[in-house]
Amino acid sequence: MVKLLPVAYFLITFTVPEELREWCRSHPQEAYNLIFREASATLMEIGANPKHLGADLGFIAVLHTWTRQLHYHPHLHLIVPAGGLTEEGAWKQVGTPEFFLPQAVLAARFRNRIKAALQKDQAAWRQVPVPVWGKDWVVDCQTAGSGHNVLKYLARYVGKTALGSNRILADDGANITFSYQDAQDKTWRSLTVSAEEFLRRFLQHVLPPRLQRVRYYGFLAPAAKRRWEQIVRLLDFTPVSAPKPIHESHACPFCRGRHLILIAELPRPP
Repeated sequence: MVKLLPVAYFLITFTVPEELREWCRSHPQEAYNLIFREASATLMEIGANPKHLGADLGFIAVLHTWTRQLHYHPHLHLIVPAGGLTEEGAWKQVGTPEFFLPQAVLAARFRNRIKAALQKDQAAWRQVPVPVWGKDWVVDCQTAGSGHNVLKYLARYVGKTALGSNRILADDGANITFSYQDAQDKTWRSLTVSAEEFLRRFLQHVLPPRLQRVRYYGFLAPAAKRRWEQIVRLLDFTPVSAPKPIHESHACPFCRGRHLILIAELPRPP
């Protein structure tokens, strides 16, 4: 919430077509980095185009790979302020609160960028079915109000993977039953699968080592401090300060040096 601007927000979702998912599943490191790179470049490119917004954007991207029933469905959620910095250094807001950038244009450009990138890797290119390049891809753009709720929603995916233990309802040694919320009517239902199938569904969502699930771009990137400060001045608001951790320095009772940091005090066991 520290870098939440006092403007309207949009949630833009870039989805990978079904025909491309098998390659993504077998090459997760390359695939996820590719999706991050090309989706972010697509949004920056279309946003900077004078035909559309004509400004440099800033946004947060969050990788999500599962459906409610743990099927493999890699897609990228981008939380985007509804405006950006022009070449003249001014803040430009979108003209219509309900519309940000054209979904069809974003989808076509995303498809073409992925295609061009994979053509440079012939081994990967041969694994992707040709019909995927002739079909319409999906990019969804929705209003997200002040951004608070969508940030809270996506925060659930940052520190955990596809399924929490509280959703496992039964385990008889051969089958696993877990709960999920139906996407249509929002009711909670249960699904029973074999233990082997449950492990297969669950493990396909474990990220490669050190891969970042959340990334920052444009004026929200860590290296864009000056642009961020400029936007703060232009919008004339005071950002929320990040809470500082409280640490107390204590002398080590053995060496008498001040090398100990008090993190928490635990009760003495009985």
